[in-house]
Amino acid sequence: MQQILTITSSAREQESISSQLSMMTAQEIEPYFYDSQIIQRDLSNSELPLMTNQWVDAYYTDKSQRNSGHIASLKRSDFLINELKSSSTLIIGMPIYNFGMPAVLKAYFDLICRAGSTYKITENDHIGLLEDRPTYIVVASSKIAINSEDDNATPHLVKILNLIGIYDIHLIDATQLQSKNIGKRIAAATHQIEEFIFQHYGEPATETA
Repeated sequence: MQQILTITSSAREQESISSQLSMMTAQEIEPYFYDSQIIQRDLSNSELPLMTNQWVDAYYTDKSQRNSGHIASLKRSDFLINELKSSSTLIIGMPIYNFGMPAVLKAYFDLICRAGSTYKITENDHIGLLEDRPTYIVVASSKIAINSEDDNATPHLVKILNLIGIYDIHLIDATQLQSKNIGKRIAAATHQIEEFIFQHYGEPATETA
């Protein structure tokens, strides 16, 4: 089964443009596979644990030496990593808050980025351990333009994804929505989604008799 993992991170939940466009992207991709499933992870309601001293201690303890407390500390992180590893397509809805990504999205990737699990450290570099996969990032903002001087969120997220081995990244521009042309901005983002999907997948899959 093809698993389409959709991660949304807006405080406005399903009312947000980034969340709506992210789910639209997933629904547009789903028909391209005979057997697929959309997994939606709404971080605004997930109550993700933050990194603590106990978590860090468990993280740096060799697997063979971890006690029950270490295992419990890493349980949520392990689950999220396995969920991501199992996905064939990744979609992320990211509004820009105060020039950066939402705190819940940062907390999610703090749990995902683990040396030995999702990347490894070499003498001169870091090497991602995840298989590359089509990844769509819906970037939304009221004023800040995508990849502008004030956009610290998009380059940061791309660098994090590269760290764990994901490079097939497509940015969907739903920024600068606080304007008289908000309808045109959303329409343009929708067109980007359609173009990216067609370029990658071509025509949708059809059942044969």
